This record gives sequence, C-alpha cells and structure tokens, in this order.
Amino acid sequence: MRNSNLKSVLAVLFLFLFATCQDKTILSEKESELYTIKKFGIDDFQNEKTLSGKKLNIPQLLYPDLVLALEDYLVISETEDDTLFHIINKSNYKHIRKTGKSGIAPNELKSASSLFKTVRKNQFWGYSLSGKTLAKYNAIDTFANSIEVIKPKNDEMYLASTLVPSAKNSFLSTRNNGDEKFVEFRFDGQILNIFGNWQDMLNMKDVPSNVISSLLQGKLVVNDAKTHFAFACLDADIIEILDKTTGKTISVRGPVHHVPKFTVDYGAGYAMCALDFDDVIYKYIDATIFNNKIYAGFSGHSFETIDINKEDKFVEQIFIFDLDGNPLIRYNLNYSIKHFTVDEDRIYAITYDENPGLVVFDL
Repeated sequence: MRNSNLKSVLAVLFLFLFATCQDKTILSEKESELYTIKKFGIDDFQNEKTLSGKKLNIPQLLYPDLVLALEDYLVISETEDDTLFHIINKSNYKHIRKTGKSGIAPNELKSASSLFKTVRKNQFWGYSLSGKTLAKYNAIDTFANSIEVIKPKNDEMYLASTLVPSAKNSFLSTRNNGDEKFVEFRFDGQILNIFGNWQDMLNMKDVPSNVISSLLQGKLVVNDAKTHFAFACLDADIIEILDKTTGKTISVRGPVHHVPKFTVDYGAGYAMCALDFDDVIYKYIDATIFNNKIYAGFSGHSFETIDINKEDKFVEQIFIFDLDGNPLIRYNLNYSIKHFTVDEDRIYAITYDENPGLVVFDL
C-alpha cells in the first residue's frame, strides 16, 4: 500500500516537473528594451468577486455567437442564419431588427468572426476571417447590407489573420505566415508598422514561424484610443500587450503556465502545428479592453471536457488587468459563457449551454 501511494506521489511529481520543464523549454524568457515578461498566479489578483448574471429571454436569438456593446444597442451575431446580426435595445433588451445579409456579394459578409466599434456612434465593423473582409454597418439603419467594405488589396493583406482597427483608415493584425507578429496596414494595403516576431516567442530552433503563430493563436483587441492592443492566446496562457506609441510589448503569462505539446507536421506538404489534444487546456477564449482595463475570459477546461465530452463548461472566470499587465480583479461567473462585451456597469455575454442566449452581469 505504501509503495503504491509512493508511486502515485512520484508520478504526480514527475508530471509536475515535466510540465514545468516543458514550459521553460518551450517559451522563451528573453527580454529586451521593447519586450518585458510578467508572470502571475491566481493568488496575485487584488480582488475576487462573484457575479450572478440574469439570462434574458429573447426568442429571436437562435444561434447567438458574438456580442458587442454600442452606445445605445447590443449587436449579437448569428452562426446559422441568412442575416448576420441582431440589434438589441440596451435600455430594455427589446429586439429591434436583424441586419447584415449573409452572402458573397460586394456589400455582403459571409460570416462574422469578430465585431468592433467604429469611431461613429452606433456603427460597427464585422470581420470575416474566412473572407478576409471588413464590413461596416449602422445599427439604426434598416438597410440590410453594409455601408462600407474593406477587402485585401495585395498579397501582404491576405496574410492578415485576426485584426482590429488601429486608426480611422488602418488596422493592426497578426499574421498567418511570415515572422512578423503584429503588422499595421492602411486600408489601401500599405504597411505602416511592424511589431515583434514569432521566432522570439519560443526557446526552440527550427520551428517555422507559421507553426509558432498557430500554436499561439488568439484574440486581438484594442482600446478606444487605439494606443494599446492586447493579444490573448487560446491554448497558451499568454496575453501580449502592445503599446503602439512606444513599440513596447508586455507579455503577461499565467496563471497555470502551460503550453500544449505539439509537433511540426509536414503531411500536407508544408509545415503545420499538430497539437497533442490530450494536453490541450483552453486558456483565454475572449477578451476586450474597456476604460483602459483588459478583460480576459479564462477557461482552464481541457479539450476532452469541451470538445469530446461536450460538457457545458467553457468560461466561468474573467480576469481584469491594467495596461501594464498587473492583475487587478478576478470575477467568478454563475453562467458558463463563450463571448462577452463590457459596458459602463455591465458585462453582456453569450452563454455556453444547450440553449445559448444573452446573460447580463451587473458590476
């Protein structure tokens, strides 16, 4: 019995040491004048609060996915409909209209993978990752099509992956290929700025840059002033905070300090990142910046729990950081969610359950 217990303890100790060594081996800890690393644990948050949300009954929401708070409205995207967006009145949560025809015509968007506010009141951008297309909409307009569309102008723009507006006529993106981590484009295709590179992220040789960017894929968000950007990684618990005015990046790492095992697979004829799904733990599912605070939805659930066992668990915690990467508040939620947006005194989220809908958390 003692030998059995000792073996169990040693096995757990070995796995812990292996994971620790693996993380130190995989992630580079190289710092520079433009790149700083900050590590944190779950106990480093200054405050912890429990939020009890209220789930709303809005019958028009069949397959809600993304949610964005505008000045007077909420925009909620659909995943399986010929119209992309629902417009909800923020004051009474009444459904106003549907807008944004789904399609491939010049003023249409096939699907929406991200939503962003514009500089004008009650207008928003929808971004289609598959179509590499930005389309602008007016929440108060009964016209179903977009009022402006931005498509890639050259090969460089086709390499853009996740993106956010960075000024009136430009956007910042991560790259599908190439070593540049963040690239700022004008809408006409001209490159304005390049920040960081993927090769500096790993302490490993001969790993192609596109494999590293795939390993560290995530959600890119921006503050209203378009000065600070946060890139929250899905499979590694890393948030990269870029100050565009100085070119400096703070890499916030934690709280579990885990990067999944992976191999470089050439089976398709080119290098691809092949994750060991037995070792995948989802980290930052969604993020936003509001009032110069970074809100990051942390999962901590495994690929097996979510994708294989189909349990109703995804994000039950939202972490708050300042723009210097310091942990401030940890919110514990009574609903599991998948996407969220933040307003002055509320968090609006889409639930992750058998009947997904809109839930409102008062702050």
